[in-house]
Amino acid sequence: MKIKYLGTAAAEGIPAMFCHCENCENARKAGGRNIRTRSQTLIDDTLNIDFSADAFMHELKYGLNYADIRYYLFTHIHEDHFYPMDFNYMYHGLGHVPEGHPGYDIYGSPDILPGFRSLEHAADTSDYVRIHTLIPYETASVGKYWVTPLRSLHGTPNPFSYVISDGEKTILYLHDTGILPEASLSWLMDCGMRFDFVSFDCTGGNRDRLDYTSHLCFGDVLKYKGLFMEKGLIDGDTVLVLNHFSHNSPDVNYDDRGVYEAFGFIMSYDGMELTV
Repeated sequence: MKIKYLGTAAAEGIPAMFCHCENCENARKAGGRNIRTRSQTLIDDTLNIDFSADAFMHELKYGLNYADIRYYLFTHIHEDHFYPMDFNYMYHGLGHVPEGHPGYDIYGSPDILPGFRSLEHAADTSDYVRIHTLIPYETASVGKYWVTPLRSLHGTPNPFSYVISDGEKTILYLHDTGILPEASLSWLMDCGMRFDFVSFDCTGGNRDRLDYTSHLCFGDVLKYKGLFMEKGLIDGDTVLVLNHFSHNSPDVNYDDRGVYEAFGFIMSYDGMELTV
């Protein structure tokens, strides 16, 4: 599977608007991979995970055409991950696709339904826009992938992390979440899987712990790495990536990546592409 990170920041981006903090000033000065837009990830140019207001810029920057991406998966409904108004351009007359276009399939928890209600019930989109609600811990077929949503701990009613497999490779996508709920951790401990790739929330940057519960920091990630290694969920060949950085946290500029690489982690950057 090919994983491409289109955006790798938390809600504010880096550099953040209205901010003169050290991380933002360093990012403005250094530029390049230190610039981070809001979270979005693309699997095999086919399966899109989350869609923020930065998605249009991502389309332009990376030479994408969302008309060619059939499957859209959402972790939760915070606006830096869920910006459904742009999907209104799927309406006939606003967006133009060739005759016989297979349409679009959109997946997430029931929380996404209000955002897509106009599309789901509109006569001119109902034939090619399909909204699917997922059930925690129940595996669903999404194109060629098997997708299992795990409950996350975050500030929305039903946030999901995801296990995604194409039958050969399997990834664990842990965004946005704090310490996983017990049911999700138990599911992972009992799943019998080995993950080829894990994408960890690291909003808290290089901290040992956070004083809030909706995200992870590197201290949490290290504990999960140890637990996952112990249980056989990952091994020395598993690709471990840190993603979703906040400018309010230490060591979140790409120039700081050495502190994470020393522990066997890859620090993501906008446009980074990996194949497992």
